[in-house]
Amino acid sequence: MLIKRWFNLFKGNDYERRKFPRYDCSFKVSYMTQGTSAIGSQAMADNISRAGIRIRASRLIKKGDVVRMGIYPHFEEEPVTAVGVVKWTGRNNFDPKFTVDAGIKFLYIESFSADRLISLAQ
Repeated sequence: MLIKRWFNLFKGNDYERRKFPRYDCSFKVSYMTQGTSAIGSQAMADNISRAGIRIRASRLIKKGDVVRMGIYPHFEEEPVTAVGVVKWTGRNNFDPKFTVDAGIKFLYIESFSADRLISLAQ
């Protein structure tokens, strides 16, 4: 793997580790963490793929949190429901309303719903 990465960089190609392409989007997301100290809040999605979603959140969420999400494509009334796990978080210094960036890997999302979100994001 390391040799392949080095070879691709040497050839001038960017090496992409993701299995699925990401698509920029601006979907509204409501989320609720699971467990005894559950919190819920609103977020905005920056990009989406078949494997997960990147959000800008207004409240702190932590790596490892399991979250239940309602994803509203283009501010529609009926959300797409998904469950995911937070794989990474970081500080967002560019948007005072949404101060936390988070990458969430989908644990559950219906296939046709994922297809619909991807097609709306393209």
